[in-house]
Amino acid sequence: MNKFKKFIISYLSLVALLTVVSGAAFRLFWPDLYPPMLFMIPIIFVIMLALLLLVWHLIERKGKPAQLALTVYRPLKMFVLMIFVVLAVIADKQFALPFIAAFALFYIVLSVCEMSMLVKIGRK
Repeated sequence: MNKFKKFIISYLSLVALLTVVSGAAFRLFWPDLYPPMLFMIPIIFVIMLALLLLVWHLIERKGKPAQLALTVYRPLKMFVLMIFVVLAVIADKQFALPFIAAFALFYIVLSVCEMSMLVKIGRK
C-alpha cells in the first residue's frame, strides 16, 4: 500500500480543491442554482477511492497483474456512479442540471488524473 501513498494524497487533494471551487462557484456566481446535494459528490468519489484500493488489494493478493484491477474497477465505478447520479437527480429534480454539471466536472477531472496515476503505479 506504500506505493499508493502519493496517489491517495494527490487524489484527496484534488477532491478537496474541486469541492472548494465548485462550492465557491455556485455560491458566488449562481447562488439560486446551488444544489443542496452538492456535498454528496466528494463523498461518493472518496468512497470510490476506497473501492479502488480494495479491488487493487484483492487482485494483487491473488497474484494477478495490476492491469486486471483497472479492468475490474472501471465498469464497477461506472455502475456505482450511474446509480448515484440517478438517485440524486430523483431525490432533487429541481437542481438536477446544476448537480449533473458539478458531477461531470468532478468525474472528468478525477478520472483523467486517476487513470494517469494508476497506469504509472501499475507499471512499477
